[in-house]
Amino acid sequence: MNSYSIFRNGLLCNATNNDSLTGIVIYEVIRIIDGKPLFLQEHLHRLQNSAKMRLPFIPNHQLIEQNIHALITDNSLTIGNIEIQINHLQEVLIKIIPHSYPTDSMYAKGVRLGLLFAERHNPNAKEKDLLLRETANNLIHAHQHFEVLLVDHQGNITEGSRSNVFFVKDNQVFTSPLNVVLHGITLEKIIEICHNQQISILEEFIPYQQLSNFEAAFLTGTSPAVLPIQTIDRQTFSVQNMIVDTIKSNYHQMVVDDLRHFYWNS
Repeated sequence: MNSYSIFRNGLLCNATNNDSLTGIVIYEVIRIIDGKPLFLQEHLHRLQNSAKMRLPFIPNHQLIEQNIHALITDNSLTIGNIEIQINHLQEVLIKIIPHSYPTDSMYAKGVRLGLLFAERHNPNAKEKDLLLRETANNLIHAHQHFEVLLVDHQGNITEGSRSNVFFVKDNQVFTSPLNVVLHGITLEKIIEICHNQQISILEEFIPYQQLSNFEAAFLTGTSPAVLPIQTIDRQTFSVQNMIVDTIKSNYHQMVVDDLRHFYWNS
């Protein structure tokens, strides 16, 4: 798509190459499947939570939903990602962004990850951190990683630069304490699946030097969904794992159900 429309401060207008807000910017990325925004209400709820932490006002939930609907309709968008940006000046930008989804081969064979020794300033708010994003992108490009995992000053893996991460050992699932990571929408769905399937899930700090203790690992996020990990740095994991397969299939069913029952509130 070479030319498309965006919503800027409530007005539908033509996009330019560098459409972005400045200052303190919170954001959400929503996946569009068959012209429908996946888990829309969950994304809008998290947007409001981020605003409560970082902005002096609360965004208009209904108006944003109406603008998303109009943006999808005006651009005849059936598949892709859209991004909502809101800054401290009460400016709002809703736009289509480039998307890249894992291939079937990646889901079958797993992906290769690296480590980045860095921390988010406010991990519970989905806020733009341009320096961290640039550093992560450079490392991903230089080593041809699919993603990099952040390691804090104590040597613990927290989350991916644009994803959450889970580990599996002895039929149990492990993830970092939720207070030190962004509450990903997919992360919340994985926790729900584990509870429904009676899979034990534990919140624990995960030292990067103890990765060999785990049998399997997987990423979650808006674009990757549930994606097995082949290697992290030099540590290899099993891609064929019953727990990961169960979570992956149940998440797929959640996506199908959400899209089937979706309707616009506006």
